[in-house]
Amino acid sequence: MGEAADDHGGPYREVLSLVCAELQSDALALLLPSPNKVHGASRGQEAWVPAPSALAPAQLETLTLVGQLLGMALRQKDTQLSLSLPSMVWKQLVGQPMDAEDLSGFDHLARQSLRSLRDIDKEGVDAESFGQVIFETFTTRLSDETQVELRPGGAATPVTFGNRLEYCELALHARLHESQRQCDALLQGLCYMVPQRLLTLFTWAQLESLCCGAAEVDVELLRSRTKYGVGVSPNQRHVRYFWAAMRRFTPEQRSAFMRFVWGRSRLPASAAEWGDMKLTIHTKHTAQPDRVHPMPHRTPCPNPSPSPP
Repeated sequence: MGEAADDHGGPYREVLSLVCAELQSDALALLLPSPNKVHGASRGQEAWVPAPSALAPAQLETLTLVGQLLGMALRQKDTQLSLSLPSMVWKQLVGQPMDAEDLSGFDHLARQSLRSLRDIDKEGVDAESFGQVIFETFTTRLSDETQVELRPGGAATPVTFGNRLEYCELALHARLHESQRQCDALLQGLCYMVPQRLLTLFTWAQLESLCCGAAEVDVELLRSRTKYGVGVSPNQRHVRYFWAAMRRFTPEQRSAFMRFVWGRSRLPASAAEWGDMKLTIHTKHTAQPDRVHPMPHRTPCPNPSPSPP
């Protein structure tokens, strides 16, 4: 209310960016920061996982709507959603088998712990000494810190040297499927927009790329898709400063810049999806340039479908 905008696709993309930002926050409790993000792991820190506890009908209905947004992004060349979901979500959407590496994608410490427990005999621990170093039962904690039993009476069943492999297998399965109900809701919404039989044609990485674009803003790719306005040359000092600053930006700052000029924080997934879109750099002429802020403006291009920054 009170924030009307008139532009060539920018406000539309900005609405979707705001939706994604709200989903990846504590406002709705539908997506949670992954354990990797919470613990500052070396990989997968950007991932958000569907909350295993989001089981209320209203929450599942909202996740179905998010699935419809994914389907819309899949159908619309100029639409990408800035969602950072781990591979275990995308694999469930395309029906691709999951493995231990997918657990590393959102909880690397849990994956390391299971691997260490499985191979504990290589560290010189045997059946006699196992109980002196391991005090686990057949339970595991999910991404939302919920503790679940891995089999009936699991809380009262200790992990032993002899049953540790069974424990590791059950714990891995539980973690990889901790958000299955939520992923089923996403898939239901996605299938409203795209026939499910077509989803199996994609790998999980292809589907993610088509729905969400490239997570990392490649400065050289962006530079190759840039043109310059009247009187502007890539050799001018302020333009060189601009590209030097872009190279020094963190990935988060580059995404923020893209959202500022384009209403979306990710680049298109392929050259075909760029179409006629170009980043155009103009010079704003003023007597006091150091007192003027940068200003984004999105203008129509010959093909009305794409929307260049």
